[in-house]
Amino acid sequence: MIFFTSDTHFGTSGLKLPVKRNWSSIEAMDNELIKNWNDRIHPYDTVYHLGDFSKKQDYDTVKSYLDKLNGKIILISGNHDSKYTDETKALFFEFHYHQFELVIEKNELFVLNHCPMVEWNKSHHNSYHLFGHCHGVVDVPGKAWDVGVDNNNFIPLSIDTVRRIMGERPDNSNYVNRNDDKLFDYSRFY
Repeated sequence: MIFFTSDTHFGTSGLKLPVKRNWSSIEAMDNELIKNWNDRIHPYDTVYHLGDFSKKQDYDTVKSYLDKLNGKIILISGNHDSKYTDETKALFFEFHYHQFELVIEKNELFVLNHCPMVEWNKSHHNSYHLFGHCHGVVDVPGKAWDVGVDNNNFIPLSIDTVRRIMGERPDNSNYVNRNDDKLFDYSRFY
């Protein structure tokens, strides 16, 4: 199964985030985020983390968090992920900078980015855009969703949940209905 999340900010005081997190301590926040993660994600699942993983980015700190989390984690770098060394990056299943495009079904394109965009690749075909960074305070119109923990009850979202959300979202503002978009084969571009 595939999951998406963002902005866990492990080890960061809620007072330093753009939104208030109501835990009594950093340890309590980290423990609940880890529990919420592991309650949903199995060791064989893949998690796309769209940035701002943890406050400290040294090898030992990041490894200590990753050792507690289920799944293969692919990190799309966020604005607070700037100090990872090559050794630390190697802890993640894969490490991508800024943006990644994922085709899951041949007619489903997910454009993953830490920050929200107004328009993205193939948005005129109603492709999906998943982002973080905003902590639930910005709504991008169309087939876009903030997958950050603050916007989603502090849980990672499964691909099925994201598909349901996208089905309820309006068309992208630049969408051009060609009557064949459900048959549009994104896989031929990747």
